[in-house]
Amino acid sequence: MIVFCAFDQIHTVAEYGAQYGFKNWYPIFFCKNYSAQVLKANMRIVGATEFAVVLYRDKLPKFNNGRQIGEDGKPIRGTGKMVFDWFQWERDGKDIPKIHPTQKPVKVLRRLIEIFTDPGELVIDPCCGSGSTLRAAAEAGRSAIGFEIDKSFYLAAKEKMLAGARGSQEAANFDGNQMTIGEITEAAQQGGRAMTDKKIRKSRKSRRCCGAARRGLDTTTRAKTARSEKSKIGGNTSSLRLLT
Repeated sequence: MIVFCAFDQIHTVAEYGAQYGFKNWYPIFFCKNYSAQVLKANMRIVGATEFAVVLYRDKLPKFNNGRQIGEDGKPIRGTGKMVFDWFQWERDGKDIPKIHPTQKPVKVLRRLIEIFTDPGELVIDPCCGSGSTLRAAAEAGRSAIGFEIDKSFYLAAKEKMLAGARGSQEAANFDGNQMTIGEITEAAQQGGRAMTDKKIRKSRKSRRCCGAARRGLDTTTRAKTARSEKSKIGGNTSSLRLLT
C-alpha cells in the first residue's frame, strides 16, 4: 500500500498502518523542478518535493525492476536495474485534465503501479479524487477500482479523466447498481470481481436479518452507499464509485 503525505506526517502514517497489520514501511521521495511556494522565493529555501510511504505486512511487496527469468527458471544476470527511493515528479501534459487541487501526475502513478504490480492485477484507490490513478492503471494494463466521496470530482473524473484515457475501447456505462460499504469490501476481497444481482440481493437480505445487531456495533456503515461507474479501457476494467 502506498500513501502520499506531507513530510511531517510520515511517522503518523506508519503508526496508523501498524495498527492495521502493516508493520513495515519505508519512505519514497519525489523531486520536482518547480515549486508552488513562489511568494517565499526571496525569503527562504522553498519546497520542491513530495513524499509517500510504502506500507507492507511481513513480506516485502511485489517488486518489478525489469529483471527477466530465463528458461531454466533462474534470473538472467544484468537484466534487473536498481530502483532508487526517489523519483522525478513529471508533470502531466495538456492531454491530462486538471481536476483536483492535489492531483498526482499520471506518469508518476503509472511508474509506481508498474513497479509494485503485474499486468492484469487490481489497483485500488480509496481516495480517488481526479481518477488519475485509474487512468494510470489502465494505461499500464491493470484493472482498477476507485472511490470518491465528492460528487463533483466523481463526475469530472468520469467525464474527463477516464473518458480520455488512451486505449479506451468503449464509452463509460453507468450500471445503476448501489452497493453498501460492506458489499464493496466483499467485492474487493473477491479480487475486484463484480457481484451479480442475485448475489447482491442475497447479501442484502442476509445483512437486513442481522442489521439491528450490526448497527449497535458499527454505525459507520449504515447510511453509506456507492454507485458504480465502470468502463472497459484497453481490455481492463476501471471502476469508479461515488460514496454518498
